[in-house]
Amino acid sequence: GITVNAVGIGATTNARNLADDPQFRDHWSAVIPTGRDGRPEDVADAVLFLASAQAAMVNGHTLLIDGGWTHTAKVP
Repeated sequence: GITVNAVGIGATTNARNLADDPQFRDHWSAVIPTGRDGRPEDVADAVLFLASAQAAMVNGHTLLIDGGWTHTAKVP
């Protein structure tokens, strides 16, 4: 059967966001509950899981890959 899922990516280190900038890392390390920004392999691992047989019963879901930030962020 067909399943439809998505990944919701939080702050993730990559070449386009100046990940080597200490201010970027310091800011996100302070506000993300896991204490670090995401990495491309974190996203890849989640996508591989969703594409695997182990996720056969997962359908219509957005898997957040944000270290818990979405659930703890203060929104004005």
